[in-house]
Amino acid sequence: MIKLHLILLFIFLIAINARGQKKCMSFQEVKEYGIAIENLDSLYPNAVHADSTVYAVFRGKENEFYNAVL
Repeated sequence: MIKLHLILLFIFLIAINARGQKKCMSFQEVKEYGIAIENLDSLYPNAVHADSTVYAVFRGKENEFYNAVL
């Protein structure tokens, strides 16, 4: 009986974990869902920006970001 409970708990935890995964979509899939790229652009800031006064995730750390990518 304990084995059955453990197996059911294990299956339940795997199901919850799998359901909570985020999905990455291509630009084509986003368009199919009717989501505007402009909307996504306003929600998620750029990693770096050509204009240093504009908000970017790595503002002030651009060189560190570029060196890590290269």
